[in-house]
Amino acid sequence: SICVTIGVSICVTLGASISICVTIGASICVTIGASICVTIGTSICVTIGVSICVTLGASISICVTIGASICVTIGASICVTIGASICVTIGASICVTIGTSICVTIGTSICVTIG
Repeated sequence: SICVTIGVSICVTLGASISICVTIGASICVTIGASICVTIGTSICVTIGVSICVTLGASISICVTIGASICVTIGASICVTIGASICVTIGASICVTIGTSICVTIGTSICVTIG
């Protein structure tokens, strides 16, 4: 299936690039198999992958995360999508460096998951 999710993300980034994101938002999923399904609903996604972030100004960040996702979409039907995703998150970052840096980013995300 291919899902597009627009919502709010909370991401935790460890070290240079590994991040774990939780995204809650609205999804449109299209599944093509023995049949074709279109699901519109609310999604919760967990993504583990690699983030590249650019920080603009004091605290606004734009992050692109590429990784593996598990999404659960509840709408007219319930879909579970496990696959690869690309997310773009725009939000605010707070970073703490203790040996390696740990960043928490909260913002608005657009994710595309293909599974």
